[in-house]
Amino acid sequence: MRSDAGRFSAVLREYLACFALLCIAVLSSYLPAIVLRLSANPIYWVSGLISSYLPGRTAGYPWIDPNAGFTVQALGGYSAHQWFHGQIPWWNPYLGVGAPLAAEMQPASFFLPFVLLLHFANGVILLRTAMQMIAGLATFALLRQMGLANFAALLGGILYALNGTFAWFADSPILPVAFLPLLLLGVERAFIKAQEKQRGGWAWIAIALAYSIYAGFPETAYLDGLLVLAWTLYRFFVAPPDARWSFARKVSLAAVSGLLIATPLIVSFLEYQNFSAIRHSGWSHLGLPKISFAAFLMPYIFGPLHAFEPADASGLLTQHWANTGGYFSLTLLFLSLTALFGGTRLRGLRNLLAIWILIFAARTFNIPPFPDLLRLVPPLDYVVVFHYCEPSLELCGTVLAAFALDDWWRGVARKAALVACLTAFAMAALALSLSSGLVGELFHHAAHYSRWFWGSLCWAVVITWAVAVLLRRCSRNAAPLVFALIFANSFVLFAIPELAGMRNPKLDLGVVDFLRQHLGWERIYTFSPLAPNYGAYFRLASINHNAVPIPANWVEYIRQSLDPAIDPHIFIGYFPGPLTAREEVFRSHLTNFEATGVKYVLTSPGENPFTRNILVTQREGANIALPLKNGEQIAGILPPVPVKTISAIGVTIGTYGGAATGSLAAQVCAGGACSSGSAPLASAADNQSFYIPLTPELTVQSGEPLRYILTHLEDPASARQHEVAIWVWPARSRFAPLQVPGKKAMAYTPEITLSQPFSGAPARQVYHSSIADVFELPHPASYFEVQGGPCALSPHSRESLDASCRAPAVLIRRELYYPGWRAYVNGHRQTIGAASIFQSLHLPAGKTRVLFAYSPSHILPASLAMLAGLVILGFECIRRAKHLLAVYGRHMQLTDAAPTGVTPAS
Repeated sequence: MRSDAGRFSAVLREYLACFALLCIAVLSSYLPAIVLRLSANPIYWVSGLISSYLPGRTAGYPWIDPNAGFTVQALGGYSAHQWFHGQIPWWNPYLGVGAPLAAEMQPASFFLPFVLLLHFANGVILLRTAMQMIAGLATFALLRQMGLANFAALLGGILYALNGTFAWFADSPILPVAFLPLLLLGVERAFIKAQEKQRGGWAWIAIALAYSIYAGFPETAYLDGLLVLAWTLYRFFVAPPDARWSFARKVSLAAVSGLLIATPLIVSFLEYQNFSAIRHSGWSHLGLPKISFAAFLMPYIFGPLHAFEPADASGLLTQHWANTGGYFSLTLLFLSLTALFGGTRLRGLRNLLAIWILIFAARTFNIPPFPDLLRLVPPLDYVVVFHYCEPSLELCGTVLAAFALDDWWRGVARKAALVACLTAFAMAALALSLSSGLVGELFHHAAHYSRWFWGSLCWAVVITWAVAVLLRRCSRNAAPLVFALIFANSFVLFAIPELAGMRNPKLDLGVVDFLRQHLGWERIYTFSPLAPNYGAYFRLASINHNAVPIPANWVEYIRQSLDPAIDPHIFIGYFPGPLTAREEVFRSHLTNFEATGVKYVLTSPGENPFTRNILVTQREGANIALPLKNGEQIAGILPPVPVKTISAIGVTIGTYGGAATGSLAAQVCAGGACSSGSAPLASAADNQSFYIPLTPELTVQSGEPLRYILTHLEDPASARQHEVAIWVWPARSRFAPLQVPGKKAMAYTPEITLSQPFSGAPARQVYHSSIADVFELPHPASYFEVQGGPCALSPHSRESLDASCRAPAVLIRRELYYPGWRAYVNGHRQTIGAASIFQSLHLPAGKTRVLFAYSPSHILPASLAMLAGLVILGFECIRRAKHLLAVYGRHMQLTDAAPTGVTPAS
């Protein structure tokens, strides 16, 4: 009894101390970004609402995939908003014409309590930090459960908490990563309990499995699950014969319990697949380019994330960054090889992990015959294995590295370090030879690339060689130095992307405020600003979307009625390019956009889909800035242009980073007719075309030259005044010299763009800023509309309204017709019909209260299944908690009874 109680206390203190160190290590990896005030918040990078910023300390991006913004922040943030307002986030009315939210998986809507972090401004970073901490703590607990020394387990926890997937990603694939070591911890606990012929030991499997599913990225969870299955089979076959079936029963019970707990999400997800336009093409023939092997071992051998892509004419670098799933690092490879060549403890498990790394690394780089072998596991043909298997490789490498460190700590097989180091260097040399062509091109075309190449190479070689020397020659007295080198390697590799974060970023939410005040229940369509899915983040209904999956009937409607050329998962106003083609399609389908409930159209500043912009002058030669102070002006003459009507004139200006004040006025004349206008510079974008609307529109006769005058005007009452710059280029021979009052005529010309309205363009501009212009369509269909009878409607929300009808009528609700929607008229359920892709409902004569509600089909039995899983898990957790409390109580009794200065034996 004394031994059990003392051991409990010692283990508790040990775990708490190591847990604290792991959390500190994770937090310290963000210190460079915090100290330098750099922001990796996706809203600044993805939303399209940033007004100003300073670049980071390095080029590139802080993460590879912008879905950190589109999906995690935008849709996950809306899920958090729903929870905080007491609503289950089943449905998203702000994407497309409505779509399932939780069933889309990637927003991790049911990933409680972690999804609630996305309610906060830096929620994406907080969520990733939480996942890193869980990953590190679970890895440490797993390694300690396997009997490894504290030193090895602690470093293993740090290695996995700062792994390559966490370093390069901040979107949904990282969320299940944290629960892989927790799953394996559960398998180890069940294995030990089966050997000891004791009950329980499987609770962590059920918890981690449920969380892996609720984390919202089934591809990562599935590949992680395959590793867990392989680990479990190994433990099954090495278990004593009398313990095997007890172990199998524990794991099976845990799997059933975990799956039952996750049933509501599984059921809704499967239903969504049946009604969605998801891609089902196979991925078995694809993989990373061979150049990626170099970055697999030396992560920044090609520079920061996406930084040098423009210098690569081959496109291999773009292919690498678009498809890689993280990195392994040369040091981790060396430690893994040391474990493989060294100690004999758990040799079978070491071999299993090495085989896993070999198979999936070969599959990642599409090395025959491994792609064909893995096709024998049919679901893998529908999973982007080379993109999402990296976390399992990193965990295998981490466990092997911990074995190597534990062997060294115990003084076992130190000679293996030299062989492992030479092997790792040979593989690094092979990787460099495979990427030599790209490296040579980057050396020739990318400024400063050589620093990244030599820095990455030297860092990887020096750190690996130093660790190898210590493990080969030194005793455990060198443990602090070994710890420092391995931690420094993980720290630096993780922190580098953070250095690309923006400095002093600022959002311009003026357009968001305008839309919140004026949009009502209708929708917007954007050509660029307010990126897709961010409508949900700000609770503004936008028909644009960037999501997988997406309802099939909505996709078909888009193709038939709105835009036949779009990708079903990316309905973005500027994609596929060019933008003029999307604007042409928009104008030709304008009535259909209005019928979808679109009230406002958002464009970049100066971009008008209802006009055709004609560039009159061209950039040739070196440009110079021509500053205009208050009252100063320039004048010029343009040659005849093929324009009949001019509604605006655009000129490329410099605002000195937004410092320009006042307004810029323009007068344009053709023959004896002139039109004029002005626009405030406060909303001007620096070094971009600045458009000045003309009143009235100017009619131009064929062959008439155009005369223009641009004048800078300040508000006399303004205390702050600052000039504006007009960018001018050397004029071609057919352009008259530029007239500048008080100076000689200049053989330069501004970059002039003329806007010609399309005939019958009905929209009017209602908002302008440096972020967006907003145009109002004249006849948007109402969200609620009645057909067949006179009715007075009083909407309270998108889900409720009061109606007063003189005769029976049909209510049209412009929300997607989708299984699971229910309607209640005066408390009585009524069937919802379909009106095109929208919902219809029969209303009786008289006053009625109408309510709409959504939940996935079969959600009641799914909820009962979840409850059953929770009950099964609850009994096991209560039983385990009683046992721990009993042990702790005995320990306290013995401590109180012990003489002063004496503690119970451990």
